[in-house]
Amino acid sequence: MSTWDCVYLLLCATLYLRVGGAQEGFISLDCGASDGTSYKSDIGLSYTSDDSYISSGVAKQISSDYLTSSIAQIYHRVRSFPQYTRNCYTLGPLTLGWRYIVRASFMYGNYDGLSSVPNFDLYMGLDLWNMIQLDNATHVLRTEIIKIATSTSLSVCLLKTNNSMPSISGLELRPYNGIYSPENGSSLVTFKRIDFGSTKESRFPADPYDRIWTPDYNAYGTPISTDLQVKEVYDKRFGLPTAIMQTAVTSSTPITISWTTSADIYIFMHFAELIQYKGNQTRNLTIAENGQSWTDPFSLDYLVPLTVYSTSPDTLGDYSFSIGVAKTSTLGPIVNAIEIYEARDVTGFSTNQQDVDAITGVRDNYGLKKNWISDPCLPQRYPWDGLDCSYGNPSSPRIISLDLSYSGLNGSITNYFYQLASIHSLNLSGNNLEGSIPDFLGKMTSLTTLDLSGNDFSCPIPSTLRQRMDDGSLSVRFDNNTQLSLDGTCKKKQHNVLLLVLSVCAPTIFLFVLGIVLIMILRRKKNMRQNQGSTLRGNNANTHTLSALESSCIFTYGDIVTITNNFERRIGKGGSADVFYGKLIDGREVAVKSLTRTSVQRSKEFAAEIKLLTKVHHKYLVSFYGFCEEGENMVLVYEYMSGGDLMELLSEDSRSSVVVSWKQRLEIGLSSATGLEYLHSGCRPPIIHRDVKTSNILLNKNLEAKIADFGLSKICATDDITHMTTAVAGTAGYMDPEYYNTNKLTEKSDVYSFGVVLLELITGHRAIVTLKSQRVHILQWVTPKIMSGDVASIADPRLQGRYNVNSMWKVVEIALSCGEEKAIRRPTMTEVVNGLKVAIEIEDRGSVREGVSGSLSFEGHSQSGIDSSVYPSAR
Repeated sequence: MSTWDCVYLLLCATLYLRVGGAQEGFISLDCGASDGTSYKSDIGLSYTSDDSYISSGVAKQISSDYLTSSIAQIYHRVRSFPQYTRNCYTLGPLTLGWRYIVRASFMYGNYDGLSSVPNFDLYMGLDLWNMIQLDNATHVLRTEIIKIATSTSLSVCLLKTNNSMPSISGLELRPYNGIYSPENGSSLVTFKRIDFGSTKESRFPADPYDRIWTPDYNAYGTPISTDLQVKEVYDKRFGLPTAIMQTAVTSSTPITISWTTSADIYIFMHFAELIQYKGNQTRNLTIAENGQSWTDPFSLDYLVPLTVYSTSPDTLGDYSFSIGVAKTSTLGPIVNAIEIYEARDVTGFSTNQQDVDAITGVRDNYGLKKNWISDPCLPQRYPWDGLDCSYGNPSSPRIISLDLSYSGLNGSITNYFYQLASIHSLNLSGNNLEGSIPDFLGKMTSLTTLDLSGNDFSCPIPSTLRQRMDDGSLSVRFDNNTQLSLDGTCKKKQHNVLLLVLSVCAPTIFLFVLGIVLIMILRRKKNMRQNQGSTLRGNNANTHTLSALESSCIFTYGDIVTITNNFERRIGKGGSADVFYGKLIDGREVAVKSLTRTSVQRSKEFAAEIKLLTKVHHKYLVSFYGFCEEGENMVLVYEYMSGGDLMELLSEDSRSSVVVSWKQRLEIGLSSATGLEYLHSGCRPPIIHRDVKTSNILLNKNLEAKIADFGLSKICATDDITHMTTAVAGTAGYMDPEYYNTNKLTEKSDVYSFGVVLLELITGHRAIVTLKSQRVHILQWVTPKIMSGDVASIADPRLQGRYNVNSMWKVVEIALSCGEEKAIRRPTMTEVVNGLKVAIEIEDRGSVREGVSGSLSFEGHSQSGIDSSVYPSAR
């Protein structure tokens, strides 16, 4: 025996001891079990919760109809994945070069009450492992794969391929360093593993590697067995359990085993003589494949295993192996066990390692709570959220775009971004980043677009970045940084220069400047009295607020009359305001909102809206141009949105003239969701709109949406405030039931209202649906229809089935999660935005027509809709 053989056998023996009774190296996960769960199965395996191995999914218990004593505990619960397309477990630590058996187990159990059996794809990292297709609620499916560890961990990923939700019952990993993996590194998926002559399934502890052996008592021949030990003497690489080799079948005719598979296969046939020969008894075996000799004749030693196996894959499709005997044999053929594996080619592809290290560094540095698991760019259809990749070299794609806008980033810009050497576009807008802008951003030669808006960066601007901006090779956005101007100039620095001059010349200049300021104030007050005929409501409670806003554009009432051509064209009317079309002197079209009620409340809302509008600026918020307060006249001037409001666009009256496609509705939803996300996450402190509804979502001529009407909005007192107790205000049908009952206002109140908006986009109905003589809230109307699994029954008939069903289901899922009665169970607007981006990506990938039905798993959602006893609009 060679030195290498000795070393090899020593390693195998070491592993055998490692995975013995102590189960060292075993990972046994009960998927969906609560965090901290730990128990021993009836065969002594220690199972724990999968909670720490995956960051997505929700735990569900199977239907009580199937919770019987015959169902193993691992199938009592599942982890289901309603949110993301790809959801991955990370298993480890692993030993490089070792082979591992990974087993996934599935049983649907009607956990969601929909009686709709799911099907989806199962991946081992980047490579397809198996397509999971269950037959019914109690169908138990187990699939195994043997893989060589090429890193210290591996990913098991469930991929949603249609409108059903992936779910998993159990996941197990077992170290094994046998011969079961081809030299080319391909993985092997178990096709058959049969223990001939046995009456029961065998696994751990009989098999120390916990391979599962399916019994076959007499289908292929006459069962025989022995109580004596059958030990591997010559070749220990297979680790064959004695219990498996103690049973076999024999026959007086050839034993034929047939099957069909389109995959390349590897075959392992295990033999051991269980009969002590008497007299002239002999047994010389032969094996033929599809009628052709597969081996030379061979004989067996008593109670000593022998394995015959393929060293290269068979690719026939239809297989028939016949185990016979030579003419000189007095005994018939025998076989103890057989293993058949399908080869899964390993692509060896992976994202450029420098990019992988950089993006994982970004993730860890900021503690990002994203579904960023496994390879960032692969499989090609499923890159990480917010990433775009280049596949010019398919074996090593590069990250070329990264969007981390409104992702809650704190601190400074990490150096890990610099390692993304191929990146073209980097969006860091709407976060809480601060400090100086790093010099390396200007040195990222591939970078052409950089968005730093909505943060708190300080001066100076690096010279490298300034040079790139000047020569036009890099476009940079700086808006909404308190110390930087749109062009990147330094506000704070200019202010400090002025302070320096004042401090040096203070004794003389102070008195001079003070005199000039006093003269200017007196003249300004005189002009305002002449032009407006009144002060800004000197006795009103909001005097201080409005006075502080004098830097905003103040219009006289005469200006308003001129702008609107004496209020010639009214474009909107509400309970508290009329809206007129107008034009400024410079030609800009405006909407002029004139408040119609006279009350203290009206004055408060007017001041509140002005105060807020001067603080917020965003692409998806309607721009504010100025105001007029003169006597009883209170007027706000906004940009003109020629497309009207969303309520009007979706109304019954527009059914004959305007048909908004599903893609346009998705984009309207994403735009308005992004505007709300900015209020919640991009503003410091956060702002709660408090009146989100379709009539407050305005559209331009290109149907681009913006949020409007901030009269009821509330600014949180501090960033970390959890709620405000305030008088209930809002619009029936959109009002958060928890807020209505408790007076506790949170950002999730806007989320609830937006969920209603999404349902209106889906259905074309108003928030309150009129059914004959009954008025029902839209959540109550859609819930039973969705429960039946038919999305077409709620889709706006004007769409005529022109939508991708998966995309429609995704938005339904988002809307229902927003409509949860308990605020804590609703998503954030950032999560809503990300979900809508996924829906648009799904829609862009191709159209699935209305005739294709689908189902939805209500992960944690109320099954009964809203409670009309606590909801004002349902009365």
